[in-house]
Amino acid sequence: MTLKVLAEIPLAVWLAAAIAYQLTAQIALRRLLSKAPRTSRTQAGPLPSATILVPLGAETPGLEENLARLCAAGAPVVAGIGPGRGEELAAAGRVLERTAAGTLTLVTAGRLAGSNRKIAALIRMLPEARGEIVIFTDGDIGVPEGYLEAVLTPFDDPRVGLVTCPYRSVGGATAAARVDAVITNTAFLPSVALAAGFEGVRFALGATVAIRRSVLDAIGGLEPLLEMLADDWSLADGALRAGHRVVLAPLLLDHHIGAPGWPALWRRHLRWARTMRALRPSGYAGTIVAHGGAPAAGLLMLGGWSGGAAGVLALWALARTGSVLLNARRTGCGARDVLLLPVADLLALALYVGGHCGRSVRWGESRFQVGRAGAIVASDPLDEAAPQTEYGT
Repeated sequence: MTLKVLAEIPLAVWLAAAIAYQLTAQIALRRLLSKAPRTSRTQAGPLPSATILVPLGAETPGLEENLARLCAAGAPVVAGIGPGRGEELAAAGRVLERTAAGTLTLVTAGRLAGSNRKIAALIRMLPEARGEIVIFTDGDIGVPEGYLEAVLTPFDDPRVGLVTCPYRSVGGATAAARVDAVITNTAFLPSVALAAGFEGVRFALGATVAIRRSVLDAIGGLEPLLEMLADDWSLADGALRAGHRVVLAPLLLDHHIGAPGWPALWRRHLRWARTMRALRPSGYAGTIVAHGGAPAAGLLMLGGWSGGAAGVLALWALARTGSVLLNARRTGCGARDVLLLPVADLLALALYVGGHCGRSVRWGESRFQVGRAGAIVASDPLDEAAPQTEYGT
């Protein structure tokens, strides 16, 4: 057996696994999004009482519209605004003028100690929350009609302690923004659906985390998360360890990404990659199976531009494109996005490698080192006057 054949065998196995993964993940996503949330409460009774908490970070895309949608969802909303955020305060003030009295409460406060400024803001806001359920979301998240019912209905089961929602990235006209959305909608989102179907829901997504107030109190509240980067994952882990179920609601939210440049795209996705590696190192290593472009290119180089080798690359392209088109209507992927798949896949592979090659991450204006279980330590001194430019997903 030649060295060439020895090299081709693992690449062929890798490619076959990647094709199977692509198809399975997209089918799992289709099944998840095809589950219609219940819309009638005639027999189940009223929804549990809830309050929505949304910290408003600086430079949040779609903030005013997103906040208005939350206020129309049917539950009281508490918006947290940090010092020096005049634009965010003005936007929230305009929404406040258009909403019924008692619907929206604005909380302004200085920063608490702690590396996770989003959690610090939520701690300031939490005393304003009323009801059985507390819902955490981000200012860059747009919610559809029926949001509140879809999120609260699973709590009819007393075993459910936390509910979360999947999301897709939308908006942004720049090339970087479109590639950003393609990575999220064709790689991250299907992987979430596959993980939920394969091992159950053992995670939460920051787009929406709804948790029983009694469960939140039982796991120690929000204070233990002040030094955690993946606060959403930590909340889900706490609920599971306390013996409660975590549910993924079949409701797709919109994550408005605005128009980030390439450096911002890289920093955000690298932060996710290194966080997931810290939380689940073996699981993160296993996601190499999602990157089928690498073995396809390897087989092409080993075989030259012969018909068989070129056919291998065509097979991967067909599997990747076909599986993406399976959910194109739901994820909002158009023809332009399909053409961007090679760029998005190449960048996703670079991010996967980058996730293995360090622990330093950027979040807003701060740089952190990610430790075990997602704990973070600031690498740079925090500037009290500097705005936290990123609270969102």
